[in-house]
Amino acid sequence: TDVTHDQTEALTLADKIAIMRDGRVCSHGPTTELYRRPPNRFTAEFLGRANLLPVTVAEAVGSKGFATARHGDALLTGAGRNEKAGDKSLLCIRPQHLSLTADSDHTNRIVGTLQEVHWQGELTHLVLDVDGTPVRVSATRLPIALPEPGAKVPLFFAPADTSLLPEDAGV
Repeated sequence: TDVTHDQTEALTLADKIAIMRDGRVCSHGPTTELYRRPPNRFTAEFLGRANLLPVTVAEAVGSKGFATARHGDALLTGAGRNEKAGDKSLLCIRPQHLSLTADSDHTNRIVGTLQEVHWQGELTHLVLDVDGTPVRVSATRLPIALPEPGAKVPLFFAPADTSLLPEDAGV
């Protein structure tokens, strides 16, 4: 058992981790599970960048583990736990799971206004405003003609690459 304050080191070396907040364990479990399906906002933000869209659950979690939720005009599908219709939640999407192009797996669609573009060779970081929420995209493949800041840009993502979280910060 080791202790580290370096999230990258923990994600790289550990099979299981515990995350503490204010002297208390706020989450623990297999490393990949905590990253892919964080149980609360603090864990989502602590383990790398996380886009957190405020949503209202429209349809409870079904037998396949997904719920339908509304963000503005968008109806989205996300991996849930025990959310019920009417619950206020956050839909967590990691920046690398957002795409500017649709495919058969990327059935969720939101639209944002492009704010910033940061090109880094093989990786480009975009920041968009989606109904007042900043959304970050880390893309390796982009359209040939990248939209200019201020343009409306659709973003696509797979339900399996999301996680519904309680709206509160969680400890």
